[in-house]
Amino acid sequence: MKEYSFLLPNAKLNTYHWFAFLLVLLNGVFVYYSMRMDMQQPAALFFARSALVVAFFSISFFLLFRNRSIGHYSGQFFFTAFIFITGFYFSLGLNWLAILLLLLAMLYLMSNKKLRIRISKENISYPGFLQRTIEWKELNNVILKDGLLTIDLHSDHILQVEIKESVNEKEFNDFCREQLNVAE
Repeated sequence: MKEYSFLLPNAKLNTYHWFAFLLVLLNGVFVYYSMRMDMQQPAALFFARSALVVAFFSISFFLLFRNRSIGHYSGQFFFTAFIFITGFYFSLGLNWLAILLLLLAMLYLMSNKKLRIRISKENISYPGFLQRTIEWKELNNVILKDGLLTIDLHSDHILQVEIKESVNEKEFNDFCREQLNVAE
């Protein structure tokens, strides 16, 4: 069975990484100062928690400046940081803040996923917040020209994405035209 699959560029990925980095940094500062203000805890526990927070952020900055770009940062690192800070908020009784941060962590994971469009004889799977399946009978035309994939729907919506992968455009367009003719 013939199928085409293209990895779509995620132009906002670097922005998502920076937003996550700033969230972790701001929450880390809050965690540190809230530990300092808790005078009920033993001094050894305070120093152990402080050392953990300082080590966590020292490693973060080292990795950030070593790579010279936050785009090389691992999504799992940010997610782990969110979970660590969420646990701390739960321990302070700030459940609403912990749940909010957990939701932001889940959104970050979803925004970090690879976007892949799949074009098969049955349908077209278009990535997004939720995967969208487009049947061939819903389409006017599908064409790839000069690396730009255009999907024209009967509902007067047009989806256009830039394709970075090399593909035989004539072969792809013939395949799509054949599927459109079968669907009619």
